Amino acid sequence: MVCTDETRAGDVVETCQYRDHKGRVGSVRFNRLAVRVKAYALRTGKLVTDRTVQIGGESCPATLGYFGSLPSRMAVTPSDADVRDAFGPVVGR
Repeated sequence: MVCTDETRAGDVVETCQYRDHKGRVGSVRFNRLAVRVKAYALRTGKLVTDRTVQIGGESCPATLGYFGSLPSRMAVTPSDADVRDAFGPVVGR
């Protein structure tokens, strides 16, 4: 059985420049998604893995969907393959 905690900001992947609604240029950092994962053996309940995985994905889209001021950081947008790649080592793939 695999249990996960809430997603947090992981490593910075890329920093991109955007213009806000007033025309000012600002930087936005794109972070991987970091998830703490605990895996337990089904038969014994023994903890077999306790680690954080980082999920990559696309960064620096052409436009940002935000309201108000430009965010200083955002999460990457992972594909299904990005999620599988991140969790593969945890589930023995």
